[in-house]
Amino acid sequence: MKKWEVVGDKASIVLLGSFNPRIFHPEWLINCQIVDSWNYSEETIICVPDFAQIHLPDSRTLSVYINRFILESTLASNNLALADLVTSIFVRLPETPLEKLGMNYSATIHLRNQESWRNFAKNFAPISPWKEACSYLQSELTDNREKEIGLWSITMHFPRPDELNGFLRPKIEVASSENRTLAFSINNHVELDQVETPEAMKILSEYWENSLPIAEQLVENMMNNQLQD
Repeated sequence: MKKWEVVGDKASIVLLGSFNPRIFHPEWLINCQIVDSWNYSEETIICVPDFAQIHLPDSRTLSVYINRFILESTLASNNLALADLVTSIFVRLPETPLEKLGMNYSATIHLRNQESWRNFAKNFAPISPWKEACSYLQSELTDNREKEIGLWSITMHFPRPDELNGFLRPKIEVASSENRTLAFSINNHVELDQVETPEAMKILSEYWENSLPIAEQLVENMMNNQLQD
């Protein structure tokens, strides 16, 4: 049995640029045939001049600020289709200025027992360099105080695996020490370098599908490597 499990994950597409949130209403999406009609409630929609949020069918959420567009899904079977939905939107808004693209993935990970929890933290982020650097930690500590030292949050920076301008930025942090859960996120960032919106959508369509297995494999390898017997 594995010493850990993914208990929840989320994929999201983030665009930075200049947006008009007032456009994004369910009726606009339906009338443009971007999504099928569904029984939505006005009470669950936020639509004000500087922010719009719509909860779409199949566990998808669309949030639009004046400088940020986010489409996310908590249903893994929908992940690949997110790019199609974003592309369908911006085909109809081709003059939208876009600056940056994020093809992101996050997972909540539960470790099955306390031993695995301690071993992961010890292997992933050894405390000895920190104790050596902090004089008061070098004194005798009670067992309970000693247990307070450890991993809380780490962010790494990787070059991209392709020719695009940008980076991968994995982050791992404690979600709940009591429940032995970690939050693992991968920001797959692309600088759009003032490309036109249709070209940005081509980049999204071409690279989105591969971004998910890269992120999932990174999570898998990191967890397994740190919890080897």
